Amino acid sequence: MKSNPPPKKTILSKKKSINETDSAVPPLQQNNPVDIPKNEAKKSFTVVAIGASAGGLEAISELLQNVSPTTGMAFIYVQHLSPDHKSMLTSILAKKTKMKVQDIDDMEKLIPNNVYVIPYNKGIEVIDGHIKLIPRSNGGSAISIDILFSSLAETHKENVIGVVLSGSAYDGTTGLRDIKMAGGLTFAQDDSAKFTSMPHSAIADGTVDYIMSPKEIGLELNRISKNPLQVQDTAKKEFAFDFDNSNPDLKNIVQHLQKKKKR
Repeated sequence: MKSNPPPKKTILSKKKSINETDSAVPPLQQNNPVDIPKNEAKKSFTVVAIGASAGGLEAISELLQNVSPTTGMAFIYVQHLSPDHKSMLTSILAKKTKMKVQDIDDMEKLIPNNVYVIPYNKGIEVIDGHIKLIPRSNGGSAISIDILFSSLAETHKENVIGVVLSGSAYDGTTGLRDIKMAGGLTFAQDDSAKFTSMPHSAIADGTVDYIMSPKEIGLELNRISKNPLQVQDTAKKEFAFDFDNSNPDLKNIVQHLQKKKKR
């Protein structure tokens, strides 16, 4: 008598969750729009920060007259001015360019192809990674170009170009150094400056990529706007050689070579 074969076992397979689906089957693509964080969207274009003091009006005017109104960059200009007298700087510069020139009251609202002037009665303060404009008291110290440059280097990284024009003393040197360390580009006005202390201080610090007249700076910004990747690669290679700042002879040699290279 033949025995009946044992009954077949029915194996119940556990239903795979979506995350456990066989990797061989690609998941369906969803066409949901990708939200870009507001802060990232604002930092996706280049910000050109320009600082000057005595003799700066003539220099910035020449620069703006030679820069295209369609570079896709936003320009911020700060000049040492007395807080006791209302400045006509914005209206004067508006006649030098086709870009819109305006006083800035919110550093988070920068728009490309606009020129922003930091008002004479404002100071700068950095709070939680954001640049804030604060009231400047009468008799208070001049607005710091260094703080503006360093703040932008911190918040916008390599998307910053720093420019030091005519002026006395050394404001802007530390800020240019921070921009350079963050991967940005740096300019200083050449001997065409009426007051050379500020640009010379930055040049002597060894962190200036381009030493040019205001006109040449404007034209170079036009070129940069058309070849951003090429310029970024150049910036990464610049100043790989770190020389001793205490050696004036070596500094003079390097500065001379840099100046000839840029021309």
